[in-house]
Amino acid sequence: MAEVELTHSPPRPNVGHSNFIKMTKNLSFLTVLLLTFMPLSAAPKGKMVNPDFTKGDPIPAVAVHDWNLGATGARGWIFSETMVTSSARQIRITEVAK
Repeated sequence: MAEVELTHSPPRPNVGHSNFIKMTKNLSFLTVLLLTFMPLSAAPKGKMVNPDFTKGDPIPAVAVHDWNLGATGARGWIFSETMVTSSARQIRITEVAK
């Protein structure tokens, strides 16, 4: 039986891994940048004042979002600051399903 001598070539630098790391860092940076400025672009223009519906105040003109009020089949507008409703005290019904 003939013997076969195995030779090992020197290890190659892992260029593919280096490019992957660079691409991941760039993607992470772009994701952070997008998430940082996305809420600013989605927010209504101008400061909204919390209306008092018991005094006849209307829903502010800059308000563009109403909420599904669960299984009631109704939708309502709730005052919110950057989608946080903790300072809301009233709900104005905007639609009722038939």
